[in-house]
Amino acid sequence: MSLRGFHIVFVSFTILLLFYSCYWNYINWAYLGESSSIFYSFFSLICSLFVGFYGYKFYDKTKGINV
Repeated sequence: MSLRGFHIVFVSFTILLLFYSCYWNYINWAYLGESSSIFYSFFSLICSLFVGFYGYKFYDKTKGINV
């Protein structure tokens, strides 16, 4: 697997992990009512959007590289 392929897989797994963290913190907030859990839920969602944007830009920039 090329470095480009590994990078795309790593970014994808990072986004999935951040979505899970968002869901998990939301469930904690719903059951426990702690304000820090809802903050971490929104923070995970924002980070997943930034990582997705980064992955899109990386894929677009390396589209012509076939190594």
